[in-house]
Amino acid sequence: DIPIKASEFVNLKLNPEHYTGYNGSRIWNAIYKESCFKGEDPESMCYEQRVLYRLLSGLHASINTHISLYFEKSSKSDDEWEANPERFVQVVGSHPERIDNLHFAFVVLLRAVKKITPFLRNFDYSMGIQGEDEKAHLLVNRLLDSQIMKSCQPVFDAFDESLLFQEQHVPTLHSLKRNFKQIFQDIAKIFNCVKCQRCRLHGKMQLLGIGTALRVLLLPEDLIDLSRDDIVALFNTLGKLSESLEAIPNLISLYWERKLGDTGEPSMIGMNSAEVNLDSISPNEIALKNIREASKVGLLSEEQEDVLVDAVLDYNQELLLLAKSYEFDYAKFVRHGLRRFPVMSDEQYSAIIVGGGLSGLTAALTLLDRGAKVVLVDKESFLGGNSARASSGINGIDDESVIRNDSVEEFTRDVLVGGGRSPNDKNALVETLTEGSVDALQWLRNRCGMPLEHIGQLGGHSHPRTHRPSKGLAGAELISTLLSLLEPYESKGQLVLRKKTKVVRILRNSDSNQTTGVECESSDSDEIFTLHSRHVVLATGGYAYDTSPESILGVNRPDLSSFATSNAKSASGDGIKLVQDLDVKGGTVDLSQVQVHPTGFVDLNDSHANVKKLCAELLRGVGGILLNAAGQRFANELGTRDYLTGKMLEQYPNTKQPAFTLLLNRDAAEKAPVHVPMYAKRKLLYRFDTIEEVAEWSNVTVATLRQTLSEYDSFAETGKPGPFGKTAFPSAPLSSSGPYYVGKVTPVLHYCMGGIKIDENSKVLDENNSIINGLYAIGEATGGLHGKNRLGGNALTECVVFGRRVGQLLPVEAKQHGVAQNSKKNQEMDSLKRISETELQIHNSRQDCWVKIYDFVYDLTEFIDEHPPGPEAIIELCGIDGTDEFEEIHSAELLKPFKVLGKYSATSSV
Repeated sequence: DIPIKASEFVNLKLNPEHYTGYNGSRIWNAIYKESCFKGEDPESMCYEQRVLYRLLSGLHASINTHISLYFEKSSKSDDEWEANPERFVQVVGSHPERIDNLHFAFVVLLRAVKKITPFLRNFDYSMGIQGEDEKAHLLVNRLLDSQIMKSCQPVFDAFDESLLFQEQHVPTLHSLKRNFKQIFQDIAKIFNCVKCQRCRLHGKMQLLGIGTALRVLLLPEDLIDLSRDDIVALFNTLGKLSESLEAIPNLISLYWERKLGDTGEPSMIGMNSAEVNLDSISPNEIALKNIREASKVGLLSEEQEDVLVDAVLDYNQELLLLAKSYEFDYAKFVRHGLRRFPVMSDEQYSAIIVGGGLSGLTAALTLLDRGAKVVLVDKESFLGGNSARASSGINGIDDESVIRNDSVEEFTRDVLVGGGRSPNDKNALVETLTEGSVDALQWLRNRCGMPLEHIGQLGGHSHPRTHRPSKGLAGAELISTLLSLLEPYESKGQLVLRKKTKVVRILRNSDSNQTTGVECESSDSDEIFTLHSRHVVLATGGYAYDTSPESILGVNRPDLSSFATSNAKSASGDGIKLVQDLDVKGGTVDLSQVQVHPTGFVDLNDSHANVKKLCAELLRGVGGILLNAAGQRFANELGTRDYLTGKMLEQYPNTKQPAFTLLLNRDAAEKAPVHVPMYAKRKLLYRFDTIEEVAEWSNVTVATLRQTLSEYDSFAETGKPGPFGKTAFPSAPLSSSGPYYVGKVTPVLHYCMGGIKIDENSKVLDENNSIINGLYAIGEATGGLHGKNRLGGNALTECVVFGRRVGQLLPVEAKQHGVAQNSKKNQEMDSLKRISETELQIHNSRQDCWVKIYDFVYDLTEFIDEHPPGPEAIIELCGIDGTDEFEEIHSAELLKPFKVLGKYSATSSV
């Protein structure tokens, strides 16, 4: 009998694991579906959750294997047990993923034992039983010195615990560690509900063994301190897993012996029963026969045939089990075999990403880092989209936030309130954004090498949390950095870029509701072609450029169609149109919620231009103020965008594009050392030394302007809210002395809060809120996150957080890829033609624009209209050296996506 009291010792050898008649399905159902994993699909789990799920699944498979091996007492002897191979095949053998997980759990425990080898050698195994103490120590050393521990380094590499709880795998690191521990504790509690004492004993012992292994692997060696119970559980669990793996081939063989012995049916296609020698049948023969038949009728390519044949000759147990299960149906054998051994041809990808802005590039890099093969499609000739135009920064919580009394919870509250929601609302998308911002900043700094040294406070935020680089504009620098990191993957063929290519249709299997790929059209050749993948990610941006009556904006917000826009022409809502055209119509949300940004620059030389350069919210964040035509303030400049735009339109309700003055003093300008010089060079900001000059330029009286600035300074000095509720007054006082920087601004269409309906894992939902399998959406193409208003800086945060999340959650069948040869690129650079100053000067027009930057010449003709600050900045450099102008704003990384025409030589052309 098994004692109930926990303080009593149990001899596990006298209480072996075997079938007791107890039905544990209720317990496992509680673990998988109700209490711990909530019925979540393993493919949608993050890396850490999948590890825990696989460990528990491996434990479950091991327990079922032992029960099947020792199922009933032998009729010959009470000390012998007979197996039930039919039960084994039903619950374990016909589920290859469960056998995979059993192997995985075995590897994890082996790694743990390997890590603490010195500890185990020196542990005191004394039990006070003469002879047993020496025997225990001898057996432990025999295991540690065994061949499997010495020769299994490739096996150990199948799992690497250092990847757990790292920013490249965890969308919400802040909460996931807590959830991981809680799940393990919940499972332990559930095991306490097992009524069968023997079953509870072995279940809890093996759960403790897995827990011990995880502690060993996750803790530094100097913190590992194991009890006798821990070590007993670790060794016994390792032994159980080992016995299960050893039993699997025997149970499979026994199953087929009984099946063929009972039926006498032939095992190979095309042979009659008289020709079959049942004793000579092997699963390998069945598998090879089925592969041969499938190849004859064209079901297998040559590469697919090679992969399956190799697996058979390597005696892969999964494939051999499939062969026996589908011995008379080679089509199904091949279908399931290729699912287990996928062959990735040139037109089959782990994921298709549609859109090359920040969200698409983030998802691509995250997937590629995991070993995926990715194709990225963009209809434009240059990547970056609207993300390249963003300049204020990216919001996030980091270690410094605590010093500023900021937190994820404060950030969440600001996003909810800023979007017109209650601060107590629960919104999974908002929580994903704010919690994920912690890891987004870590990833940008650690993986991408962007320090993001500067920080500011934008409108609607209760704390400074908008991070930006010290040099260059945030969006452009993020895009150029990611493109640089993607370049090696493109060089070795792991990443395929298809620019000037528009996706015209999403392909899906209506029977399985599974996405299968996309249909594309090339703008260069009008070619129509198909790309295949079970995972399509839409990162196509918003719809605030196209204001035509039939456009998404024209239909949902016709009242806004008269506004100018800050958007690139690519922002036409392509992704939304694609999901709406599906036979199972994709859901959309908040399409009427379009953000009008309060400050788009009015170029005084082209005041009626429909596309305007955005005036970064950063300029108000560092202390810029807004004045009406009379030279007076009328709103809190640090209010949310919808608030500020509303206040501006109230000033001139009947004016199509009302203009206001933005004013910064010297201190404010010095806090924006990249933006202010850039805007000044584009003649969007003007520098004046005195208040009198500013008043004359603004067409207001000097007295009114002085009074406005003096009132502002008095509020700043007392720290009390002024008439518009402003409590932060950066860069005050304003009235002391110049110089001043001023420009004209007007509200512009800027961002779409509405879009494709998704869940917190970016899975696209249909109109009935059901998941469309394999279809994802990220970035501005989606809706439901921001509510009625987006806070400044959250666009880039959204792109990185949700791009990372998709890149982490998509299942990846890693494939070996060649290593890019840097020497080859160096040789190409050395062999470049020499371009003389005379030849450079010839290409000096908008239609033919060459520019020298550093020592190389670039053809920027196609990029002129794509340039975020506007075409003029490039046109004025056509045919000349643009290095100084480039260095004022950008870093050298930004040049990497552009093709070098040649090396500059002042005198000769070779």
